[in-house]
Amino acid sequence: MIYVIVNPASKSGMGKKKWETLKQKFNQNSMVYEVFLTDKKNGASKCVRETLNRTPSKSDILCVLGGDGTMNEVLNALRLSSAPASSHPALAYLPAGSSNDLARALDISSSPDELISRIKACSENMADTGIVTTKRGKSRHFCVSCGIGLDAAVCKEALDSKLKDALNRLRLGKLTYAGIALKQLVSAPLADCHVILDDGKERHFSRLLFAVAMIHPYEGGGIRMAPMADCRDGKFDIMIIAGLRKWRALYLLPLAFFGLHTGAKNVYFFKSRTLTIQTDTPMVVHADGEYCGMQQEITLSCQKSGLKFL
Repeated sequence: MIYVIVNPASKSGMGKKKWETLKQKFNQNSMVYEVFLTDKKNGASKCVRETLNRTPSKSDILCVLGGDGTMNEVLNALRLSSAPASSHPALAYLPAGSSNDLARALDISSSPDELISRIKACSENMADTGIVTTKRGKSRHFCVSCGIGLDAAVCKEALDSKLKDALNRLRLGKLTYAGIALKQLVSAPLADCHVILDDGKERHFSRLLFAVAMIHPYEGGGIRMAPMADCRDGKFDIMIIAGLRKWRALYLLPLAFFGLHTGAKNVYFFKSRTLTIQTDTPMVVHADGEYCGMQQEITLSCQKSGLKFL
């Protein structure tokens, strides 16, 4: 059995069209499936719970059609499930979001035909995941990135952005984050920041613009934040931008699209399995683009091979 979780609202409603195409392909290939459609009242988390209530076997498949946010919700629902991970069905993913950074990094095609080929081959792959915990003990898992500061503020605005809808209709959705970043840069707060890595070393940064822990190279619709990130090494690639005047950040954005910002002044990179970030003022935090509130302290931990997919 294939349990399909579909976010019809992904990419401003294009997810629904992609599901209609995938459904035809399933029927043509005589594949047995059950579909769960998400909406504002019944998100992907509830769909996962309903799927697990069916008591799926290891031979069953959980297929997710949506964007990075949908995958994040599915990942968190699976982690919170009382069912042991060994009993979870294999996970297949058909990207249908605005940014699709997870699919880009893992080279997962948006073609329904290729998805069916992956399901038939049933070849499993692994990738790392992460977990962010606030000072109050609230946690969220993520599979692409987690950030604090400007990039999180951009993600928060993008969740309900009219610009995002307009660009999606023009098939230019990946430009959403760049456009919002230019707007957010004007009002973005700066903070003093204290960072603790897993080697026990502590580092201090003044005028922090943002810090991000990357599992994969891409964030924000193909921006190569961490070009050397390896999703199977059990470590985050951490990028910190601090100590610069805001106008200088304007030239970093186009460089980052091509991963050419790594040698720029005021851009710092580290590798670490764990990371604690403390700021002197609350800043916006995101995990896979999902809003995690205003925080002054977060702790992150990389979980090696935390995601199993076809």
